[in-house]
Amino acid sequence: MTHGKSAAAILIALSFAFAPQTRAEAETFEHLVTQYFAGSQSPDDAKRAAVKKARLEVLDIAGGYVQSLSVVKNGYMEHDEIVEIAGAVLEAEVVYARPCKTTADGYCVEVFTKVTVDDSEVSQKIEELLKDRVQTQKKIGMQRRDKELVAKLDRLQKEYEKLERYCKEMEGQLDSKFRKVVEQMNATDWNAKAFALWNGKAYEDPDSALQYLKKAIELDSCYAEAFINMGIAWFQKGDYEMAETFYSKAVGLKPDNPDLYLNRGVFYKSNGNLKEALKDYNRAIEYGYKEIPEAFYNRGLVHYEMRLFAKAIQDFDEAILLDPNNPSAHFNRGLSCHQDGKTDQAIQSYCKTIDLDPTHVRAYKSRGKAYLRLGMERLACDDFRRASSLGVSHVLEKMKRQGKCLEQ
Repeated sequence: MTHGKSAAAILIALSFAFAPQTRAEAETFEHLVTQYFAGSQSPDDAKRAAVKKARLEVLDIAGGYVQSLSVVKNGYMEHDEIVEIAGAVLEAEVVYARPCKTTADGYCVEVFTKVTVDDSEVSQKIEELLKDRVQTQKKIGMQRRDKELVAKLDRLQKEYEKLERYCKEMEGQLDSKFRKVVEQMNATDWNAKAFALWNGKAYEDPDSALQYLKKAIELDSCYAEAFINMGIAWFQKGDYEMAETFYSKAVGLKPDNPDLYLNRGVFYKSNGNLKEALKDYNRAIEYGYKEIPEAFYNRGLVHYEMRLFAKAIQDFDEAILLDPNNPSAHFNRGLSCHQDGKTDQAIQSYCKTIDLDPTHVRAYKSRGKAYLRLGMERLACDDFRRASSLGVSHVLEKMKRQGKCLEQ
């Protein structure tokens, strides 16, 4: 600002800028800034913002000294302009910038800066700026933008802290309500919460299921269903010893519950313990699962693996009687008949399987082998081609290497 002074007056005033001064040639100013940051800022972003703020503040301090220089007095400038020009001609050195604390709420950055003001050098730079007002305004504008940015960051930080306090308050209220709901949950509720994670074949999150079931058992140590479900979850995680422990505990609590034997039987079969699996399936049927097709189907699979094919056929017949539209029961009956030498019955079972599931590739392959046993090579080749079209081609390729199934 010139306050009405003419350009000539300014130039005359500047001629006295380098008059001998009584002060020291250089002054050093030091400044420490401790800045807290939170929200989405990374530590690096927080550090950069803190450095910028520290630079501006130390320059502001130095600006007070610069104001006393003759060249500035004779330039007739306002205080803000003086400070901004000081920032334009001085270099603030960052001695160190380091984290001073890391909390759950955010970061704390400590920045130590210093700036050295050399009277003669600064006076010369300011004199040059005053002679070129366009350049001066450009540098001042840059300083102002930096200040505005720091001020904006401070405002945003305060707004975030306010929002953060509000969110914590609301979170506390929700936690309180949640705890009250949890405190009111009984063992059945926790078991149901675990069951909600079951997708029909497995737990979508077995670890969470185990946590819920553990709470159910803590509330009711005789809750057999929770124990059997714990066994299923441990089995899914591959810890067979823990699974067997919880399965057996459930059976011990309710020794006449057929569902517990059925589940433990699945565990034993999957673990290769066919004798124990057979015992549990027998008990499941004995204790009330005479009308449950899965009990006979699972026992039929065990009989098949034990090469007791006649008994396996009987079990699959019972399963089909209870659920005639299960393609797996018809297919495994076909396998059992095939192994028992009843090829015609095997073909009938394979045909029924394919009627129920036209994409059952194993049924085509197995029926083709049954046709071969009866010398019906053309029908066998047709089935091998269908199997190949469904993605299983090794049997057809083997036949071709033997000079068979070459015609389409």
